[in-house]
Amino acid sequence: MVDTKSADTEFVVDADPDTVWRILADVNNWYRWNVFPFRSRGPVRPGDRMYLGVRNGLVPIPLAFWEVAAPGRELSWGGGALGLRVQHGLWLEPLDDGTRTKVRHRESLDGWAARLIPDAVLPIWRWGLRNINAGLPRAVARAQGPEAEWSLHRPRFDLEPVEADSDFYENAPIILEGRAEFPVSVKGLWEVMDNVDIPPIRTQWITEPPYGPGSLRINWMRDRHLNTGHFTKFEPYREMRFYLGVMVIPLQRVGAIMSFEDLGPERSALTWRLAITARPLSRRTRPLPFVTAAYRPVFSTMMKIAIGRGVRRAIAQGRA
Repeated sequence: MVDTKSADTEFVVDADPDTVWRILADVNNWYRWNVFPFRSRGPVRPGDRMYLGVRNGLVPIPLAFWEVAAPGRELSWGGGALGLRVQHGLWLEPLDDGTRTKVRHRESLDGWAARLIPDAVLPIWRWGLRNINAGLPRAVARAQGPEAEWSLHRPRFDLEPVEADSDFYENAPIILEGRAEFPVSVKGLWEVMDNVDIPPIRTQWITEPPYGPGSLRINWMRDRHLNTGHFTKFEPYREMRFYLGVMVIPLQRVGAIMSFEDLGPERSALTWRLAITARPLSRRTRPLPFVTAAYRPVFSTMMKIAIGRGVRRAIAQGRA
C-alpha cells in the first residue's frame, strides 16, 4: 500500500518570481491575502522552528521547521513524528522570459500513518490549496499598484461613455431617481459617497488626488471587481457625475448624478439619478414609464438603506 498521500496544484501569477517571492516570504502578513487567517514568524531561515497563529498570537508548531528559503525559487517547511511526516511548499518557475511565474503548491504526507487517510479527502485537500492559491495573485497585483490590481479583476463588459452634459440623463430608457435625508453634515455625507465602505461594497480610487473629471474609481464586492466609475464632474459637497466604463453586467451605457444638499448642522440630503440603457434599447430616446414605475421604489429603498448604513458606519469610525 502507498505510504504517501499528496495534494498538488499549479497556477500562474502575472509577475516575475522575485516579486512573487517578496509577498510569499513576508510570512508575518500571510493573513492579509490568505483565505485562512494564518501568519507565521519571520524572517524565514532554514532550520528555524516554525510558528503559526492568527493576527494577534503565534505558537510554535511541534516538530515543524523551515526547510528551504531560496529567494525567487522555493519556500518549504515540514516535520513529523510517529510514522507521519508532513511537507508543505511552494516552488516558483519563471515563464515568458521571467515576466510571469508558475507556482507549484504542494503538500504531502509520508509514512505508514498516511495509509489511514482515505482517498475521499483528497478533493477537499486540493480545494483548500486552491483557495490559498487564489489570494497570492491578488496580493502581488495589489503590491504592484492599483492599475495592476484593476487589470487582474477587470470585468468583461465595456460600456459606452456618458458626458457630464449629455441629454442621456433625461432621455435614457431607464431612469431611476430619488432623494433621502441623513443625520450627518453635508461634508460627512460627501465622505460616505466619496470613499464608499458599506460591506461587502467598498471603493478604491485608482487615480491620485485631487480628484476631478477624468478620475477613476473601482467598486468592489469583497474581491470581485463590479465596475469602474469614470468621473465627468466632481464638485466637493455639491455634485459628482460619473459613468461606468466596465461592468459585470452586459449593459450599454450607465450614467449617475449625485447631488448634495446642506440642510443645516448635522443634516444633509442626497438626490440621485441613474440613467441606464442596454443594447436592445439603444434606439430608444425616451424613458420607459412602466420600467421606471416598477423599479424606482425598489431602487430608492435600497439606496436609502445602503447609504444610511454607510452614514452610521462612518460616524462610528469618526469619518463623518
